[in-house]
Parts: sequence; structure tokens; C-alpha cells
Amino acid sequence: MASSLAVALVVAGCSSSSGSKGSAGPPSTTTTRSGTVVSTGPKAELAAITAGGKPFMGSANTSALKPSGYEEHEYVASGTATSYRAEGTTGADGKWSFSPDTSAPYRTRVLVRRPTNAKKFSGDVVVEWLNVSGGLDADPDWASLHEEIIRRGDAWVGVSAQLIGVEGGPVLVSVPVQTDVLGKGLKKIDPARYGTLNH
Repeated sequence: MASSLAVALVVAGCSSSSGSKGSAGPPSTTTTRSGTVVSTGPKAELAAITAGGKPFMGSANTSALKPSGYEEHEYVASGTATSYRAEGTTGADGKWSFSPDTSAPYRTRVLVRRPTNAKKFSGDVVVEWLNVSGGLDADPDWASLHEEIIRRGDAWVGVSAQLIGVEGGPVLVSVPVQTDVLGKGLKKIDPARYGTLNH
């Protein structure tokens, strides 16, 4: 389904929970004869989030998904992330080489919006690194593109990829959401739902 494909794309740069320092290499893919791209690189453990309230998103866009034939699912993605170090200089030409450096465990939130009817799925996934300028996770790309995403039948995946989205932090821009959540991060907004997240 779309959620599985989207999550595979999102976490392609993460290794499994058995990874160790310097052991994870770059993600890789294999294309089958049918043209399907299969990730052969590191993957995350996935689990549906069912505790606490409903999925949180600090966004002014409240357009209903169901009337558009879409549904929303939220997951915890966990595993071991690997950082990379530059080998040599990073010149202005953009041709740089990197190698694995250190690793650390993570547990983050992945939000999937997809067609309810799998036959209406286009096969394309739009992945959004959620914006934290308001001190919390927001989805400005979905807000701007949701009409086209829905028209095409694409899936959308929002990833809580930044520390501020999970733990909270400074508010750099005004966001039209309830002010009591600004700067708090997912863990403080809904501890029952997001308390186990770890950036």
C-alpha cells in the first residue's frame, strides 16, 4: 500500500535497530523487471499510533480528507539513524564524498494521507519534511498542494524530522493555531500519544 512505500522512501537513510557505529552504508534500491523500485537498504520498524488523541498538525488547513476519498494514518518509525562525515573538502562544485560516522536510536512520527480506495492511488508519493518555524510540526506543502495531490491520487507523507517538532523549541513565525501549543513539540502536546518519541 501507499503507506508502506512512503515509509520505505522516508526511512531509506536509516539503518535497522541492530546497526552499530559506522556499519550502515548508503541506502540502495533495486528495480524489478516490472519496474517496481524496492529498497534494499536499511529500514525502520513501524507501528501504528493508537494511544492518546488524534494526529496533531499545526496547520491552518483543515480541509476534510474523507469527502475527498482520502484517509489518514499515523505511525511511529523507529530504528538507528546514521550520521555521515565528509571525506576531503566540500567545494563549491557540489561533488562531495561522505562515509558513515556515528549512529543513534530514533523514534519519530510519520503521518500518511492516501486514497481510501487503493485502486485510485497514482503510485506517486509526496514526502514533506515537516516545518517547525512555528515551534511545532506544520505541513505547509500539504496546505499548498493538497488539491493537486488529491486530484492526481498521490499519497502524502509528513515526517517529524526535526528536534523542535518532537521536543519543542523557539517560535520563529506566527502560526494560526491555538497559542497554548506553540513551541511545545509533540511530546508535550499529547504525551499519551507521542511521549515515547526520541529525536
